[in-house]
Amino acid sequence: MGITIYIFRGICNCNSVLQFQYSIWKGCIAAGTTNNVEIETHNESIDSNADKILLLQEHSWEELTVKQRVDVLQTVADIERDYLGVNHSFYVLVDNTGKYVLGNYDNNTYNIKINTDTIIYGSAEECLKIICHEVYHGYSYCMISALDNSQEELKNLKIYEDAQIYKKEFGNYKSGIDEYNEYYYQQCEVDARSYAENSVNYYMSYIYNYMSE
Repeated sequence: MGITIYIFRGICNCNSVLQFQYSIWKGCIAAGTTNNVEIETHNESIDSNADKILLLQEHSWEELTVKQRVDVLQTVADIERDYLGVNHSFYVLVDNTGKYVLGNYDNNTYNIKINTDTIIYGSAEECLKIICHEVYHGYSYCMISALDNSQEELKNLKIYEDAQIYKKEFGNYKSGIDEYNEYYYQQCEVDARSYAENSVNYYMSYIYNYMSE
C-alpha cells in the first residue's frame, strides 16, 4: 500500500491510498553531494526559463493571474524534473485540497495539486516550496522503483540506503494527525522539508544574482 503526501498549513501529512511518494535532500543522493556539472546543468535549465523564474519575485507574483502563477510553477516542476532525472512529467493543478492542506502529489497521475486559496493568497516562496516538496516525492518514488528493480545482490549498495529507509517508513507510515512527533521526524519527511527549503533558497539566490548583474 502506498500513500498520498499532503502539505498542511505548518506541517506536511500523509494518508494511505494506492500510490507511493518519497523524498530526499536536494542535490544529494544517499551520502553524495551535488557536483559542479550538476550545478551548471541546473543553472542552464533555469537560465533557459529566466523570464518565468523572475516572476517569482513577490512584486511580480502579485500582478499575475492564477493561470499565470500555475504556468510559472509548472516551469519550476519541469526544471526540477530534468535536474532530478525523473522519467515522467509532473502536472501542476489547482484544487480545493481542504482547509488545512496546502498541496498534494498523486503518483498514479503525476498530478501536483496546490490549494486554491494558497495559489490565490499565498506568497511566491510558499507556492514554490510546495511544488519542490511534491516534485521530490515523485523523484523519491523513482528511487524506490530503482531499488525494487535492481538485482538482489545490488540492493545493499550505499546508493540505495535512503530508498531502503523510505520504503520501510512508508510501509508503516506515521500520520501527522494523531502522531505528530512520530510523523515529523520520519526521515522521508525530514528530507522532503529540507529539499524544499533548499530549493527555495536556490531559486531566490538565482534571482538575486540575476538582478544584480
